[in-house]
Amino acid sequence: IPIKELTKNLPEDTLYYKAETSEEAISKYGVSELPSLLIFKQSKLLGKIEGYYTTEDKSFMLEKINEYTK
Repeated sequence: IPIKELTKNLPEDTLYYKAETSEEAISKYGVSELPSLLIFKQSKLLGKIEGYYTTEDKSFMLEKINEYTK
């Protein structure tokens, strides 16, 4: 997931973190494919984008992020 490409135009109050994968997190959030981008707001999981994407898929990824963050 090209995270740097996706996050450079997000609002200033948007935070993102890269986390190491753990079995606990995979189970807790129902992750079925890695890498995964989990989108949270106020500690609530809003959505996730799973699997490999390239910079060519940037517009699709931005659409998905915008859906979850509206």
